[in-house]
Amino acid sequence: MYIQQHRGVICVLAKLYEVAQSNAAWILDKYGENSMCMGESGICRDSERHQRSHALWWQASEQGNESAALLIGDAYYYGRGTERDYDRAANACQVSA
Repeated sequence: MYIQQHRGVICVLAKLYEVAQSNAAWILDKYGENSMCMGESGICRDSERHQRSHALWWQASEQGNESAALLIGDAYYYGRGTERDYDRAANACQVSA
């Protein structure tokens, strides 16, 4: 009964979580060294920052964020945060369409 009464709230909260993941990834990617990214040895190196962005966009994409799916495609195409893989890049771009 509780779930049925609050289903709309749960859906909104799930959507906000996905948006937050995508926004955090964008900040890491956009601002680079100026963004706060704490890594294992202090401030993140570029490779670690790209890996974190990729992981966050992947999670957002799995929750239906089409913009994040497109950015996953870019990451696979350019090899940012993951190995370069043109097939996976094409697949991610198809998901985003």
